[in-house]
Amino acid sequence: MNLSESIPKKYAPPYVAVRRLEEAFKLLSSRSFSRIEVADLSARGFSKVDANQTVAGLKFLGVISEDGT
Repeated sequence: MNLSESIPKKYAPPYVAVRRLEEAFKLLSSRSFSRIEVADLSARGFSKVDANQTVAGLKFLGVISEDGT
């Protein structure tokens, strides 16, 4: 067993606006997603930069996994 596989990956704290995280939480609570990706948020009015930062923030908070599920 590779030791690095058993250690969870750490995410850097995101630099995302609280407003964008709030919007993402509202979206996640009102719709069912099997996976969240940058394209999903971009299609819902997030800029590409905001979408990337928001996905990173959700991963950092442990709301979604590394693969977006």
